[in-house]
Amino acid sequence: VDGSVRAPLIFRFKFGDGQRTRVLTVSFFDAAGEDMNSLSSMSLYNRYICHADGIIFLLDPLQIPSVRSELAAANLPKEDSSVNPEHIIENLRTLFEQELHMTAEQKIKVPVAFALSKLDALKPILLPDSVLRDPSRHRGQLDLTDVQAVHTEIANYLDEWIHPAFMHGIRHEFAAYSFFALSSFGEQPVGKHLSMITPFRVEDPFLWLLYKLRFIDGKRAW
Repeated sequence: VDGSVRAPLIFRFKFGDGQRTRVLTVSFFDAAGEDMNSLSSMSLYNRYICHADGIIFLLDPLQIPSVRSELAAANLPKEDSSVNPEHIIENLRTLFEQELHMTAEQKIKVPVAFALSKLDALKPILLPDSVLRDPSRHRGQLDLTDVQAVHTEIANYLDEWIHPAFMHGIRHEFAAYSFFALSSFGEQPVGKHLSMITPFRVEDPFLWLLYKLRFIDGKRAW
C-alpha cells in the first residue's frame, strides 16, 4: 500500500588493496509474497533480479506443509500454499527465462543464495547435532567447510520436507547456488515483543556472494 516502504535500500561497498578499487552495489528489496506469486508483478522487479551479479533469495519454510504439521499451530503464520518455496522458485526460473530469453535447457548462471528465513522457529524439528544450531564463525575469510555443511544439511531437509524432485529441479536449473538458513531476530516474538534481538547466521549468504564474486577469500577447515 505504501510505495515508500517497498523502495529498495541501496548501498555501495568499496574494496581496495592500495593498487585498485572495486565497487559493489547492494540492493535490498522487500517484495511481498503475493507479488512473488504473480509473474506479472515479478516482472516489475526484473531489473533487480535478472540483471544482478548475485542474488540472496529468502524462502519461508513455514509455508511448507510438512514443516507446518510438525510445529505448534499457535506460532505459525497464515497458510498460503501459493507462496511456498517450491512455487516461488518455479516462478523465479520462469522470470529468468522470459526476461533473458533462456531456453529450458539453459542453467541460470548468476550465483543464487537460497536462504531459509525464521530459523529460530525451526529449532524444535532440527536434529540435535544440527550445524544450524551453531553460529557461523568466519574469521577473516569465508568458512567454506561451514558453508558446505549448512548447504548439505538444508538440501537433505528439503528432500524430506518437500520431495527429491524439488532438489533435482534446482540442480538442473541453477549453475551456482547454495542453501543457507538464518534468523533476523534470533527468537520468536511473544505477540509483538522481543526480549532481545540477536540475529543468527544472517551474514552467511552475503559473505558467500562476496566470495563467489571474488571480493573476499574463503578457506576450508581441515
